[in-house]
Amino acid sequence: MLLTIGDEAMRILSAIILMSTVIFGCTGDKETVNDNQEDVVTVNDADDTNADDNEPVPSYLFEPDLVFFYSTLVVDNETDIGCFDDSDSSPYCGVFRYMVVNYDDWEGLDDMGHACHIIHKIDPENVSSDGPVVDADWHGWTFDGSQSFVEKSLMCDFIDPDSEAGLLVERFTSEPFSAGIGPINEDMVDSFRQYIVNSYDQETWDTGFAPYLLASSVSVGGFSAQPNFMYAVERDENGVPVVVDSYYQPIETGELDSLVNAWYRTRTWYGYTLDKFVE
Repeated sequence: MLLTIGDEAMRILSAIILMSTVIFGCTGDKETVNDNQEDVVTVNDADDTNADDNEPVPSYLFEPDLVFFYSTLVVDNETDIGCFDDSDSSPYCGVFRYMVVNYDDWEGLDDMGHACHIIHKIDPENVSSDGPVVDADWHGWTFDGSQSFVEKSLMCDFIDPDSEAGLLVERFTSEPFSAGIGPINEDMVDSFRQYIVNSYDQETWDTGFAPYLLASSVSVGGFSAQPNFMYAVERDENGVPVVVDSYYQPIETGELDSLVNAWYRTRTWYGYTLDKFVE
């Protein structure tokens, strides 16, 4: 099913899909940010000088306090991880990203100077099991993190490896993780709805957002939650996401009761304190 909303709503929604915001619901809003970059970008170097004495200062100057998630998934045959050719050197099947951030300073997904990104490349060969991640999911997948991990951003190197954050970063590069998709969780949507209504208006929410939202679930270690919302984007006969007039074409989800073949992309929303991931 292709997008059926009006031109103005389509412009707003497509821009949001391309430029998602990151909000931690319990601590207030952040500015809108662009999340369409999935590669590490240049970050600011930390100052490791000490004017008080001649002893070298440890380089562990970054002390993050929250964890956010970002992911994309390509789905074939309703439950299989698929791929498509995006003209890169290898097929694109999706990404999974941990973002360990200093929330007071972090300005969103484009701010690499206040976040440690741990990036995994989704590959059907690395699926260790599949099935719902949380009870509400239509389907989910568990991935071998030791095989899917591809890189960390520079700020990860400025975290004390013996600190709680440092130990988590090490775990996030290697341990299995799960991602799932299911119907929208009404208990978690209120803060998102309020943000959209306040930023735009009620009609924008009713016509440009509500018809297209799904829930995105995550599980790592002993922690499971639905931190993000998710969009399904139409794919063409070659499996590539459909773009019309430079806009991705989202699928209405109100009548769905299972996954469809689509490219699924999160809108990052909730962050969690580090202790949520400590066993």
